[in-house]
Amino acid sequence: MRYIISITIAVVFSLALSARTIIITESGLPLQEQVWFSGANFPGESIKKNWDEGRRIHAASYTDKGWFFVMAKETGYTAQTYKIDPQWPSDWIKGNWDKDYYISELAYGDGKWLIVMSQSDKFTA
Repeated sequence: MRYIISITIAVVFSLALSARTIIITESGLPLQEQVWFSGANFPGESIKKNWDEGRRIHAASYTDKGWFFVMAKETGYTAQTYKIDPQWPSDWIKGNWDKDYYISELAYGDGKWLIVMSQSDKFTA
């Protein structure tokens, strides 16, 4: 719960202070080898590189500076997929629910929805 509150606070502050991006972190989480990256263009190659190294997306947002991602190992996610689309991808989401993926991150920016779906043995519904 504290993780969700931290990310929410970071997004709210970054929207309120459009000239600044604020990052709030928390110690004591099981995350390992955490990395973050940002850019005006959607960083699909950086996401793939980090997936290949065993990291998973655990935070994503869009600010006036562009897309912002945090990825780490030991997130509890066993697999991930994402879709970035100007339309809400209902069929894609339903198709991934059938494969036991659940929405783990959601962001909107640059006229597009970003939906990250993850698999985990901790998800039950």
